[in-house]
Amino acid sequence: MPPVGEMISIGDSLVSWTYHPQMKLVQKMDQRQLKKALEEAEEEKKPASFYGMARETVQYVGKESLEAESVCLFEGASVKGPAALKQQRPDRIKIWKGKEETGEK
Repeated sequence: MPPVGEMISIGDSLVSWTYHPQMKLVQKMDQRQLKKALEEAEEEKKPASFYGMARETVQYVGKESLEAESVCLFEGASVKGPAALKQQRPDRIKIWKGKEETGEK
């Protein structure tokens, strides 16, 4: 839950400080690290057919049947998230793609 009540913020292009008097809480944010994390997150949002996978690691594994539909299975390493956000991600990702997505007839 975000702090309620009065909030005082000061800072520059390097660091910002926020003080919440009711909670006696001070928050320091490294603006360069935050900017870098946001840029990396934006890069990750770009549409891709293998979202979340490192492109150079994507491999075609083969055909499988998924709910009675023939699909192609691809596997690859997960893209690492912005280190500043400390997100946990899987090491490997599997993606099943149907005929509409692969252009297969």
